[in-house]
Amino acid sequence: MQFCAHKITAVFPKVSLLVGILLWFSSCSKNLPVNDDKLVEILADAMRLEASQQVAYNYLTMPDSAWDKGYSFILKKHQVSAADFEKTMNYYQKNAQEFSDLMGKVVDVLNKEELKAYRR
Repeated sequence: MQFCAHKITAVFPKVSLLVGILLWFSSCSKNLPVNDDKLVEILADAMRLEASQQVAYNYLTMPDSAWDKGYSFILKKHQVSAADFEKTMNYYQKNAQEFSDLMGKVVDVLNKEELKAYRR
C-alpha cells in the first residue's frame, strides 16, 4: 500500500470540522436531570416556602427538620428526586452567571404572581 499524503490532507479538514462540531454541541448541552423551566418552578416554590417559614417562625432560626420536610414536599410535587435536584444545583454552583440568569426568571415569576394578586 502506497502512502498518499494528498488523501490525508484532503480528509483531515473534514474530520476536524466534524470533531469540532461534535465538541461544540456537547459543550452547549448541559445535560442536566432537571430542565431550566422546571427548575424555575421549583426555586419559585422554594422562595415561597422560605418566605412563609420566616413568617411562621417569626424570623427565628428554623429547625432543619422543617426545611427538610418543606423541600421534600416541593421536590415530590414537581416529581424530581433529591439526587437529580442536587446534581442540577451542583452544575449551577460552578456556573454562577447561568444561575444568576435563572434566578432572574424566578424573580420574574414571583413578581408576576404578586402583580396578579395585587390587581384582584
